[in-house]
Amino acid sequence: KPVPLYYSGRAKDRPTAFLRPFADSLEPLREVRAGDIFVAVGLKHARAGHTLSTTPSGAQQTHDDFPQPGPPAFAVSLEPRRAADFAPLLETLRLLERDDPSLRVRLDDDALTLAGMGELHLDVAVDRLRREFGLDPTVGAPDVAYRESVASAADATAVYDRIDPATNARVYCKLSLAVEPTDHLDVALHLDPLDPTDEPDDLRDAILAHPGPLEARPLANLAIRLLDIHIDRST
Repeated sequence: KPVPLYYSGRAKDRPTAFLRPFADSLEPLREVRAGDIFVAVGLKHARAGHTLSTTPSGAQQTHDDFPQPGPPAFAVSLEPRRAADFAPLLETLRLLERDDPSLRVRLDDDALTLAGMGELHLDVAVDRLRREFGLDPTVGAPDVAYRESVASAADATAVYDRIDPATNARVYCKLSLAVEPTDHLDVALHLDPLDPTDEPDDLRDAILAHPGPLEARPLANLAIRLLDIHIDRST
C-alpha cells in the first residue's frame, strides 16, 4: 500500500499506486527504492521540481541544480468558440501547465496565450485539449518569442526633472547606467552604488519592466550596471 508522501514541506499527498513504465505499458510495483524510475498515481498537489519524501523533514530539502525550463520560444493565441467555454479552457490550460512546466499560460484582458518550446510542443498541447478534454478553441498563428539585447557595451545618463501636479513639488533624479552583452539568457542587474534608503526594489522593478526599444520585446543576454544616481528629496 503506497505510503503518504510529503512535498516541499507542505501537506502530504497520498498516491494510489506506484507503476514502472516500460515502452507503452505500466507494471504495478509493490515497492520502490532509491534510484528507481517510477510513476506515482493520484498526486493532487505535487508539481515538477518538488522534492517528495516519506517524512516532512526530508521534503524540506531543496536541489538548486534541478533543471528549470528555459523561456518559451513560440506562442499562440487561443480563443474559445463559445463564451461558456472560456472558464473550462483556462482551467484546462492551467492543468496542462502544471503537468508540463515548459508550457506558459498568460491571460491579458480576457485574451489567452499559450507559449511553449516550439511549434510541435504547442501542437501536442492543443491536440490534448481537443482529444482528452473535448475543447476545440480557435488557434492563432504561431508567434516567435523574440528577445532584444545590445551588440556592444555602452553607457548613458538621463535626467528626470518635473513638477508633480498633485503636490506641486519638484521631482528630480539623475541616473547613469551602463549596459553590456553577456552569454547568459537572463538580465543581470547590478545596483551597487544605490543606498538602501533609495528604494532599490522599486528601481529594479522599473528597469527590468522596460522592454527593448526595437519591438518592445523582453530583454535578454544583458548586464545592466548602475553607475551613479542622485535623487533630490529637498523639495
